[in-house]
Amino acid sequence: MRRALPSQDPNDPDYRRLCYVRYADDILLGFSGPKSEAVEIKESLGEFLRSELKLELSEEKTLITHARTEKARFLGYNIVVQHSNDRITRGRRSVNGVVGLRVPEEAITRRSALYMRRGEPAHRPQMLNDQDFTIISKYQAEYRGVVQYYVLASNVYRLGRLRWVMETSLLKTLASKHRATVSATARKY
Repeated sequence: MRRALPSQDPNDPDYRRLCYVRYADDILLGFSGPKSEAVEIKESLGEFLRSELKLELSEEKTLITHARTEKARFLGYNIVVQHSNDRITRGRRSVNGVVGLRVPEEAITRRSALYMRRGEPAHRPQMLNDQDFTIISKYQAEYRGVVQYYVLASNVYRLGRLRWVMETSLLKTLASKHRATVSATARKY
């Protein structure tokens, strides 16, 4: 006797899907179904962790969000479900329902703050005794590390603001070291 397979139609009221991703102690569950069942899954997971593994779920970090209207934070990325009626590929709306990774705005602001003082890019006095090559290499390595981490994001272009802040800070650091103007330093390098 053949058993019927569950429907693949997301509009079917009995359609359910549960996917998960784990990295170290961070877990992201993606669930298609009613919120009440998502709450039950969260409670069951919390009970299992408590009874079997003697671990506790962090209530402030363990959130249930609706992926179409809210974003979830996982490993420094914002996780969203993309929706666009304009983007058509081969006669179909190609991004609807697709999970997307985004660079959080606060991550850009937080990283930019390391190179700013009073709201503007500033020089880094701790580097004034280093060689020019060393100063430039440090800035490049720091920027490259951020970009390589967020390269999977669909809005990685937003790191352009961080690039401008870091580049201006670099020029101000070199200008301060050589007692020159920023524009002269920019022309030189």
